[in-house]
Amino acid sequence: MQRAIHHLAIFIFLVWGHSAIGQLAPDQYVWIQVEAQPDRKSAMNRIKVYRTKISNVVGFEIEGGWFGIALGPYKSHMADALLKEFKEAGLIPPDSFVARGVTYGSQFYTPRTSSPQLIAEQSLNQAEIETTTQVATEMAIATETATGIELESESEIETEIKLSDAEKLEITKISENALTFDEKKYLQRALAWANHYQGAIDGLYGPETRQAMLDWQIENRYPDTGFMAPAERSLLLNKYTPIISKLNLVQISNLRAGITLLVPRGILGPAKYEAPFVRFEATDNSNTQIILISQVGDAKRLKALFEVIQTLDIVPKGGILNLGEAGFSIETSNDELFTTGFANLIDGKIKGAILVWPSEDEARRLRLKAQIFDSFGSLGGVLPEAEFFETGLLPKDLISGLKIRQPIFARSGVFVNAEGVVLTANRDLELCGSIELGFGTQAKVKAFNSHLAVLTPMEKISPLGITSFQLGPLKAPRRITAGGYSFGGSLGAPTLTSGLLQEFRDLSGDDKISRLQIDTLPGDAGGPIYDSGGNVIGILLPKSAETERQFPNNVNFSANWNLISSLLNEANISISLTENKPHPDLISLSNAAKNTIALITCWE
Repeated sequence: MQRAIHHLAIFIFLVWGHSAIGQLAPDQYVWIQVEAQPDRKSAMNRIKVYRTKISNVVGFEIEGGWFGIALGPYKSHMADALLKEFKEAGLIPPDSFVARGVTYGSQFYTPRTSSPQLIAEQSLNQAEIETTTQVATEMAIATETATGIELESESEIETEIKLSDAEKLEITKISENALTFDEKKYLQRALAWANHYQGAIDGLYGPETRQAMLDWQIENRYPDTGFMAPAERSLLLNKYTPIISKLNLVQISNLRAGITLLVPRGILGPAKYEAPFVRFEATDNSNTQIILISQVGDAKRLKALFEVIQTLDIVPKGGILNLGEAGFSIETSNDELFTTGFANLIDGKIKGAILVWPSEDEARRLRLKAQIFDSFGSLGGVLPEAEFFETGLLPKDLISGLKIRQPIFARSGVFVNAEGVVLTANRDLELCGSIELGFGTQAKVKAFNSHLAVLTPMEKISPLGITSFQLGPLKAPRRITAGGYSFGGSLGAPTLTSGLLQEFRDLSGDDKISRLQIDTLPGDAGGPIYDSGGNVIGILLPKSAETERQFPNNVNFSANWNLISSLLNEANISISLTENKPHPDLISLSNAAKNTIALITCWE
C-alpha cells in the first residue's frame, strides 16, 4: 500500500506540469509561460522577483538543462485576459504566452498560498483563481508528503524511489491518456516536423504514431517503448514550438476571396489582390509565397485557368500536372523553388491554393504543406473576373501580378516529315533543360553537327505541312526570303523577311555555308531560306557569337544543302525533294511558312 502511495506521488510529480491538471479538469486549466533560465539558481532568483507582485508562480524543469517559469494554473477562459493585463502592467515579458503545459517536465517550485494577489487577477474571477491555486497546493502537499520534497525551500529530493521499467511505462501511459485531443495532434505535428511521422494529424495514436515515437526514441537514445514519457515529449516539443512560433501559423479567413487557410504570417506579408489571385509574399528576399485562387467558373474556365497557371514563372516546367472535370493539381520544382497547388470547382466557383517554397528548405516545406492544405476551406465570397478572362488576351510579362515564365531563347525550325521531325540550328541547344515544339510538345535532340540539329517530338504530332528542299542548280546573287518566328511566337505565326543571297560560301570560303544580306531577328534562326520560287534552299544560322569581329547587322549566314543532307542521312531521315516549283504569291508563301515552320523554345 505504501509503495502504491509513493508511486502515485511520483506520478503526480512527473506529470504535474501537464497531466495532473488535465485529469482534474481536461481542457480547462492552462499556464502563462513567462521565461526560462539555464540553471535552477537563476530560475529561483527570477521566481523570487515575480513572487513579489504575482501569485501562482511555478517552476518546471525543461529537458536539456533549462528551467521554465510559469504562472498558474488558470481556467482557460481567463488566461488570455490575464496575459493581456499582465503585459500591459509590465509585470511579465512581452513574449510571454499561454501554454497547456505540454512541454513541461518535473516541477521544481510550487507557489506559496500566502503570496499577495495581483490586482489584475482580482479584477477577474478571484474565486476561481483561489480554487485553482488551492487544488495545485493540495496536490503539491501530497507530493511533498510522499516523496520528501520540500517545496518551499530549494532542497533536492531527499528520498529517491526506484521504479521498474514496467512501472515507468505504466506511468507514461497514464500521463499520455491525460493529453487532450488537440495536444495529441500537436505531438503528431511535432513528430512529423522531426521527420518521423507521415500519417494523418488526427490525434489517434495508431501503429504509425507508435512507430514514429519509437523511431524518435531510438534516434534520441531513449528506451524504445513507443510511448513517450513527459520528459521525452518536452524535449520534442521544446524543439518544435519555437519554430512554429517563428512561423506564426494563423488561420486566416479571407472574405473577399471566400477562402480560409493556415498562413505563416511570421514570414509572409499582407494580402495582395489581383484577380484571380490573392498573394501572400515573403517579407525577406526568398521566393516563399502562398497564392489563393478565387474565380467564378465552370469546367471550361477551370481548364483555361490550369493552362494559364502553367505559364507562370512560379510553376517550373515538367513535374506532375493533373487536370480533371472538377479540379486540378500541380506539383513541380527546379533548383530554386518547389511549387505545389490545387483548385477545385465548388458550386460554380473555382477555389484553390498554391504553395511556393525554396527548394533548399525541403524539410520544412514537407512539414508545412499538409498543415496548410488540410486547413483549406471555401467560404461564400469570390474575387471579380480576371482581366484576361474578360479580354481573352494574355499579357507577355505579368499575369495578375505574377511573372510569366520566359524561355532561355526561342527560335525556328522546319518540319521535314509527317512524324513531326524538325531541322533547326544547333547553337546553344546544350543549354536547354527541356526543348518544346509549338506550345507544349516536348522534343529531344536526335542528331547534330557543328551547325544543325535534328529534333524528334516525344509524343506523336502531325504537322500541317512538310518542307521540300530545292536541288536544282543555283546561282548567286539572288533574291531570297527568310521565314521564322521573329518575335518568339508572340504573333502566333511566322513572319517573312526579304533579302539577298550574296554567295554560296562564307567569308572563309566554306561552300557549305552561304552568305546572306538580310535583316533578321534571333527568333528567325533555324528557319528556312526560300528562293524566289518559294523553294527551301537553306537553314538560317544564328548570328556569330564572335566578339573580336563584328559584322554589319544585315550580314547573316545559312546552311547549304550539303550540310543539311549529311545530317539527315546520319539521322536516317527521309525528306521531300523538288527540282522546281512555280513562283508563289506572298499569301501562298505565307501559308506554306505557317504550315511548315516550327516554333522551338528552350527552357531551363
